Amino acid sequence: MKHILLILVFFACIANSDAAYTEVMKTDGPEKNLKTDYHLVDDNAEVDQSDKLQKAIDEMSEKGGGRLIIPKGTYQFFGVAMKSNVHILLEQGTVIRPSLIKAGKVCVLTFVSDEGPERFVENVSIRGLNGRYTIDFSQGGSLCGARFIRCERVRNFLIADADIRDSQTGYSAMNFCPSKVNGANTWEVFRPTNGTVRDCSLFNSHHGYGLVQFHGAENLLFENLYSRGGITLRFETGSGGDYAGVFDITGKNIVNENGETAVALYPHAVQNGNVWIDGVTAISSGWAVSAGGGGPPSKKDMAKNPDSKPGRFGDDSYVINVHAIFGKTAQIAKKGACRTPKEYIKDLKVPEDADGQYFEGASIGVVHEGILNDTYQLRIENVTSEGFKYNDGIVRGDQGWPEGSARRRFAKELPGYEEIAARSRARGEYKKKLAAEKAANKTKK
Repeated sequence: MKHILLILVFFACIANSDAAYTEVMKTDGPEKNLKTDYHLVDDNAEVDQSDKLQKAIDEMSEKGGGRLIIPKGTYQFFGVAMKSNVHILLEQGTVIRPSLIKAGKVCVLTFVSDEGPERFVENVSIRGLNGRYTIDFSQGGSLCGARFIRCERVRNFLIADADIRDSQTGYSAMNFCPSKVNGANTWEVFRPTNGTVRDCSLFNSHHGYGLVQFHGAENLLFENLYSRGGITLRFETGSGGDYAGVFDITGKNIVNENGETAVALYPHAVQNGNVWIDGVTAISSGWAVSAGGGGPPSKKDMAKNPDSKPGRFGDDSYVINVHAIFGKTAQIAKKGACRTPKEYIKDLKVPEDADGQYFEGASIGVVHEGILNDTYQLRIENVTSEGFKYNDGIVRGDQGWPEGSARRRFAKELPGYEEIAARSRARGEYKKKLAAEKAANKTKK
């Protein structure tokens, strides 16, 4: 907690000198209040009131936009589509708690036009008013797929001041992806462009997801982001379709605690542009930074595109000013357990909420740079650490670690693996049961 407080104080002193979002909200422009103008009720999120929020957004956008105030309270919203020139301001202490369905998917807000494939949303924001607000997924669990925001065809946007209370739900809290419609890359806007995400935190993330997931984006700034669990800033662009790729992405002051890693860069078979990260902190996480790519395209990639090339990021990419603090409460994926220093293998354990997915154990290292064949250049500078006995700098290559099926064989020999496997099987059977019930209910209707 001491480290977190110091980091948050440091964040508060940082100026937004190079934000990709251009402020267009007029403080003296049109303003509506969702309670007084659209009859929003503070009902502790008992009833879905998404229709009221959607109506307000639609009407404000049609009239040229403005500020939409959501007064302090606890409400249920989900599946809401943002419209151009609307700025949502949530009063400090407001809680948004969407309905979460086991084996189902939910997204609170989408930044993508619903008015046609070539249309886009622009000049929009969601932010706190006099403080922070909360997005509450804490009742969902790992069988739910939950997102706060999905960004696609949007230009000039701001997302700020959110505390996201998770429960290891599936999917990252914020998703940035391109349109997959054939020919979309000829449109004026086909991926998130010119945006800023700042001062947002995620708590109790699933180890394989986290705060931000990229598939496609251009000219975005991410600053002062924190994730407890999972991955804070995840550049893994293999599922973005034909127009996947990130270009000119800046990250500043990216923090991860008790998770897998703060920053992950894995291009798959995508030809990405430059990524610039300045300021990474990991506190009792597996790694502070993990980067890879450059290997032969997978069979799946080759099946989609026979001309696939090894994935890469731009050669001007860098990660600088990295600091990691050793601890023994990191999330260690089953396939990554073989990289744990031998001295700490005995400390690997199965946490109560792992749900068959990961071990809890010691930090593995500070920075892992596993780029193959010099496919791209990633400048890594000023790497420091506290408390590490092993892997306390930049670890390059595979270090003789098991790969492929050998990783699974290694994991099977670990104490607690049978418990993880049993939980995983139970989880799979439960998902099948839920899917069957869902299909039966649909048939009845």
